[in-house]
Amino acid sequence: MADRNGAMSLGPVAPPAAPEPFPFTKFLPPVLDERVATDHLVTLLERGISARPLTVVTAPAGSGKTTALAAWAATTTRDIVWVRLDPDDNEPSVLAAALLEGARRRLGGGFGTRLAQLLAYGATAPTPRQLAASLVNDLGDHGAVTWLLDDVHEVTDEATLALLGALLEQLPPEVKVVLSSRSEPAVSMARRRVRTEVAELDLEDLLLDRDAVAHVLARERSVSEAEIDAVLAASGGWAAAVRLATAHVDVAATQRPSPSAGAVPDVLPDVLPDLRRFLAEEVFDALQVGLRDFLLQTSILDELSPHTCDAVADRSDSHRVLAELDRRNLFVTRHRGATGDTWRIHDLFTAFLREQLAVSYAPQDVARLHRRAAGVLPPLQALPHLLAAGDHAAAADLIIDLGFSDLDTSTMVRLVPAVRALPAEVRARDHRLEILRMWLADVAGQAHEVLRELEPLRDRLLVAGRQQAAAEVAAMLAEAYLQLGDLDRAGEAIAHALEHVDPAWRPAILAVATWWNYYRNDWDGVSNCVEEAVELALRSGEPMQLKAVGPTLSPTLLFVDRGPAWVADAADRLGAGLSEDDQATLTALRPARAGAALLRLEVARAADELRRCLTESMGYGRMAWKHQEAECLLMAVCLGSGDLATVQHILDDTLPRLDDPVYRQFRHVYVHAALRTHWLRGEHRQLVATHDRLMTGQPRSGLAEVTVVRTIAESMVARIEGRTDDALELLREGEQAQSIGRCWLWSGMPGLERAGLLLEQGRAVAAIEAAMPTLDVAARIGPGILFPDAQAHRAVLERCAQVGMHTDLLRGVLAIGQSSAARTATAIPGTDEVLSPRELEVLEQVATGASNRDIAAALFISEPTVKSHLTRILRKLQASSRTQAVARARELRLL
Repeated sequence: MADRNGAMSLGPVAPPAAPEPFPFTKFLPPVLDERVATDHLVTLLERGISARPLTVVTAPAGSGKTTALAAWAATTTRDIVWVRLDPDDNEPSVLAAALLEGARRRLGGGFGTRLAQLLAYGATAPTPRQLAASLVNDLGDHGAVTWLLDDVHEVTDEATLALLGALLEQLPPEVKVVLSSRSEPAVSMARRRVRTEVAELDLEDLLLDRDAVAHVLARERSVSEAEIDAVLAASGGWAAAVRLATAHVDVAATQRPSPSAGAVPDVLPDVLPDLRRFLAEEVFDALQVGLRDFLLQTSILDELSPHTCDAVADRSDSHRVLAELDRRNLFVTRHRGATGDTWRIHDLFTAFLREQLAVSYAPQDVARLHRRAAGVLPPLQALPHLLAAGDHAAAADLIIDLGFSDLDTSTMVRLVPAVRALPAEVRARDHRLEILRMWLADVAGQAHEVLRELEPLRDRLLVAGRQQAAAEVAAMLAEAYLQLGDLDRAGEAIAHALEHVDPAWRPAILAVATWWNYYRNDWDGVSNCVEEAVELALRSGEPMQLKAVGPTLSPTLLFVDRGPAWVADAADRLGAGLSEDDQATLTALRPARAGAALLRLEVARAADELRRCLTESMGYGRMAWKHQEAECLLMAVCLGSGDLATVQHILDDTLPRLDDPVYRQFRHVYVHAALRTHWLRGEHRQLVATHDRLMTGQPRSGLAEVTVVRTIAESMVARIEGRTDDALELLREGEQAQSIGRCWLWSGMPGLERAGLLLEQGRAVAAIEAAMPTLDVAARIGPGILFPDAQAHRAVLERCAQVGMHTDLLRGVLAIGQSSAARTATAIPGTDEVLSPRELEVLEQVATGASNRDIAAALFISEPTVKSHLTRILRKLQASSRTQAVARARELRLL
């Protein structure tokens, strides 16, 4: 439940015991069944994994995929992260959390700080590409590792498959991935085959031959050639069918009066189509009644441990029964962990057992089993059993406890389906369940759906006189109204929420109110709301409140009544109240700190903060809102320093994204940077084309910052077309909007723009008068507001300094602008190419032998950005390697 403000609409309550979302067996390969011959499969797997980044094992259920992979895992010396997927992983954040947990169990608890922070950062729901980027960057910190994802067929959700695809696209060279699935994974297999990126094993590779069948049959007793032939004929070598047919043979053998009295059992001629009938007639019915009851009662569990089985089956000897199942090889796999062994029954056998349970036990008895399971399992694992038992009230209570104490995306997305599974009458008993039900729609920007569901609920609560409950619903409605631009209804919802909610909710609602006031150009309201939100959060010291308010601080809010220094101090104080585990929120505070530094003309410090922010943000796959803030402010710094290459690099990456929901709110700032870059380069024709492409047809906005950009853009076009009077009139409109909206940082300066045009016309006195209001503001709030325009309007600033207008202030701006621009693009002798200042910095780092990771850290840019710079450097120097590029640069005296 977040908008640009980053505030959440969920109020903090006392948390329950920390949930354990995953069973430990999810991350362990099963104990190797040494009775099955797998040597040839191990050889095939090792050959494929060594040669390709991706290995895919595809075959029907029970074909021996997991057995083969477990055998390979037991013999390899590689670091392996084993994760068994299941239907609950059909959501990107849940799968990402599972991958993170698996990696930490194998590689250490310190692994995955970026991904962990992205999952814990509650401002927006992370996208699959963000999750993949975070994990890839975390993997880059570790080194060689092989990921083995079993049962990939359980993942069918398009977004979750996109996460897997993005992960595979970005894998570091030292990382390998093995996928095991019943069907071909939807990860662009055709393209990977063309690129020779994938090694594949299929059913033909996994089929057991006669020797392997004999090995399975002879594990405990001697067998005849006829028995081997019968099992092989019935199974066709399919591993699960071999085991089923073998069980049939074993049961028949134990029932013979003597070894010589029996004949070869009549194994079904076609095991695959009749698998379940075979299970019923030849395996399940042959078991002792006690063992059958145990299997039926515990079939409701995904994982079997002695403790949970004792509770569910109401017995105390489950450890002995599980050992017996293992000994009989009755379709179970055993996992060994630090806290004890756990078993998992084969999916086909589990499905069969659950069908039998439904017809063999009365519904009330099945419900009793689920209640027992819920009583011993961790909260998230207990929830499905409460729902299955029909204990909807208990399930609702558990959902509320978890949902209103844990903003971790991977937990929330598992609660929403549980809420939806509750009967409508149960959800109607507690409005918080409806708030949770709408959580996914809210973070996905589906404002209309939120309104459709929650407006009637709020109205019913008001009629019932439940003001506080209605106010809590109104908090989420306010964000939806803001997303739709309905400021009137947003204001009504905020006012109602502030009047009636519990005080613990107030900071988060004030954060929403801050942006409501901003969109109304009400700076008194902006100032009052953000100041109260910060002070309440600091006074409480509660991490949830600090994290709700922290992302609200933005470069846009530097011009609140108490000024930039207060905003910088608030960012520092909020950051001091957070722990290192809250790195995502600490990153979100950097743009505000950078903006305050820029206003003080601490340009290097501002650039450092912004590059750090972007580097950390890329580690999370681009943090929504904050990545864009950092990019926009960095472009402003680079425009002031003359580093147009960096501005262009950012624009090349972002202009195609401007219609994305997050980028749309910053569209005008990117457009301004693009047009200003064209102007500084003298690219008038390109400027007009960019203006027409990006601004023509865009709806008019009442936001002052958008008006400032529009008027400057249209004035540039008017000047190019010789319509100077129109340009001057447009810029006067922009000046008025800038004064009202306090948008002084990254949208341009229409006052200086008008002064520059007047100076070009030879009207020096009028130019100085036009510049005066902007310079007065700079003297009051910080000279740094002039820096982004220092290159574009140097002549105006110099003229004002000459006549004694804010001379010291302007000399400081001009001196820093000149020194920043001193390092310009460097021509490459004998070519038409030039190296930008940033490319020279990267080249100098390469010459020291620094890795891409080291260069990224030294220059505070991302590794993908380093790679982009290197690609251009190699092309411009006509070099095929880093070493050759350095040698060429030294030969040309570029280094």
